[in-house]
Amino acid sequence: METIVQQLGLQYLQMIPPAIVGLCLIYFLLRYLWLYRRPACMVRKELLAIHQQIVQLKPEQAEACLRKLKEIFATASASLKSAWDEYNETLHHQHSTLDGEYRLSKVRATVQSSVFFGSQNLVDTPLRAEYFRHLPGIVTGIGIIGTFAGLLIGLFYFDASDPVKIQDSVSILLDGVRDAFFASAAAITVAMYITNSEKAHLRLCYAALEQLTESIDHLFESGVGEEYLAALVKSSEESAIQARQLKDGLVSDLREMLQNLVDSQVRENLKLTETLGAVYRESGKDVASSISSSIEQSFSEPLQKIAESVQAASSDQSGQVQGLLQDVLMAFMNKLDASFGQQFNGLHEMMGQSVTAMQQMQGAFQSLITDMRTAGESSSQAMNEQLNKAIADMTAGQAVMQASMNEMIANLQQAVTAIGNKGEEAGSRMGEQLERLFAESETRQQQLTAEMLSFVERLKESVGRSQEETMKEINAAVSQLGAQLGDVMKTMESSRDTLATGANQAQQQVQEGAKALVSDLGDNVQALLAGLKEQQQGTTQNLRQIDEVTRQTIAGMKEGAEKMRGAADRFGSAGESALKLMDASSNAAQQFNTSSATVATASRELATQVAAYQKHQEGVQRLLATVEGITASSQNEATSRAKMISDLTQVTSHMKEINIETASYLDRVGEVLERSFARFGDGVEQNLSRSLGSLDQELSKAVGALATGVQEIGDSVEELADTLGKIRR
Repeated sequence: METIVQQLGLQYLQMIPPAIVGLCLIYFLLRYLWLYRRPACMVRKELLAIHQQIVQLKPEQAEACLRKLKEIFATASASLKSAWDEYNETLHHQHSTLDGEYRLSKVRATVQSSVFFGSQNLVDTPLRAEYFRHLPGIVTGIGIIGTFAGLLIGLFYFDASDPVKIQDSVSILLDGVRDAFFASAAAITVAMYITNSEKAHLRLCYAALEQLTESIDHLFESGVGEEYLAALVKSSEESAIQARQLKDGLVSDLREMLQNLVDSQVRENLKLTETLGAVYRESGKDVASSISSSIEQSFSEPLQKIAESVQAASSDQSGQVQGLLQDVLMAFMNKLDASFGQQFNGLHEMMGQSVTAMQQMQGAFQSLITDMRTAGESSSQAMNEQLNKAIADMTAGQAVMQASMNEMIANLQQAVTAIGNKGEEAGSRMGEQLERLFAESETRQQQLTAEMLSFVERLKESVGRSQEETMKEINAAVSQLGAQLGDVMKTMESSRDTLATGANQAQQQVQEGAKALVSDLGDNVQALLAGLKEQQQGTTQNLRQIDEVTRQTIAGMKEGAEKMRGAADRFGSAGESALKLMDASSNAAQQFNTSSATVATASRELATQVAAYQKHQEGVQRLLATVEGITASSQNEATSRAKMISDLTQVTSHMKEINIETASYLDRVGEVLERSFARFGDGVEQNLSRSLGSLDQELSKAVGALATGVQEIGDSVEELADTLGKIRR
């Protein structure tokens, strides 16, 4: 029993390492799925979504493209937004003038987008790629630890001392090793899965990031640095060429200026040299005379004394004294020559060199001044020529623009005149058409009146014939019946009188209606013709008057139609009264059938005329529609003229703005030229000041050297005087 319990305990103990390994594997697997695979899918999805949005953008529309990119990355993650903000700061905006406006024309890239949209900050850091890259090794190590733990537990409880328990211990050991190896195999499998999945998702994220950077680089053209460097090199070369030309010009100008100055200074120095030479000669003569007189005065007495002493001395000492005197005189003469002669020679050479240098300097200054004067005159002349040419070009351009504007205005005036003429011609043609239509209408009305008159005549004739036939029949009946039909004759006579009266009344009514209709139509036609004549005075008023007159005509024609309809109604009532009379006389009804048929035919003809009149009315309405169309077209032409006038006003305002801008540009050009000439004058003045200052310094040095020489001469004279005084003493 105890053995079974021990075996069960060993089995449970051996299951602990695999269980721990399994729990660790589950933990790390869930951690991988939650902290790596899920964020990797989200990052890849976000990168692909942004890539799809960027691909749809058009690089030609710089402003819209940049604004859309800002909107896209504003809703992205913090790392993408930060990367875009840093990359956006490196973009170079190029502006240009489009349609008179300073707009953004192109956005250039200075660096690749992969520098900022790097895998380290967008993929590796959010996914903790460095940690999960080593997670398979950790899982494998846990499996190995579990394997060795199972082996150690099995070996720990392996009892080799008892042969009976060896088999049980071996089975326990093998079971533990099996479980440990299963756990290790599971750990290795999980590690392989994590490695494969981690590398696959990392590669997909890198691919999505590369697609994103490629799409961003496709939007912005690179190479702006090389272009600017090439432009800088080109401008530097041009500046070097201009500086070389300016240096050559300045050197030549300064050479001429210095030559002129040197010439003037040489002339002044020559004058000064002549003056100084005269002064020096006079002073030398005075000094020589004073020195000779002083020497003569100072040496006369000693020489006399020496002569006396010589005479008094012996003959042996006379040769020694004579040699001594000769030595003294020779030393004295050498000293005088060394002191005064060399100084005078050096002073003369120095004066000659100074005069030569001054002549050279004067020539250089003179050439510099001449060159500067020539350059200034040529530059001023060239600038004046350029300004005159620019002003002439602007004047010619303004004249051309003014001529084109005058031509445009003349064309517009011709177009307006043509439009007015066309409107008048259209009005006249329309008036002629209306006159022709109303003439045709009048002709038709006259035909209708003639037809009505013929109808009345036919009606009279038919009524007369019917009356005559009736009278004949009545006479026959009277002759046959005699007195028996006396009452019937009376009735027939009364019927005849009544019928004649009704027929006369109907005829009069028809004639009055036709006359009224014709008079109304004549009045309306005359009013319409008068209105058409008045309409020719102006296009808009004419059209309105045509509309009103046409409406009045239609109203009159409607009234005429109503009158004709009333006449027809009255004629119908007369026919009805005649029918009643004919009904009253039953015997005469059959005789008057022909008359009623004739009256019906006349009614149908009247209805036909009324239908023709209605058709004529429809034609007039169509004519009215045509007139309204012409009115609308005239209004459209007026609108187009107003638009054309507004366009001309805008063009005039633009021309005024261009003139203002041109004037401001000329003012700025004048200011720039003024500043340039001021700077040039200041530079020339400074250079001349420096040159004159250096010349004054050299002259002061020369004068100082002369003063020093004079001072040395004076000192030598004083030393000579002292020496003579000593000799005298």
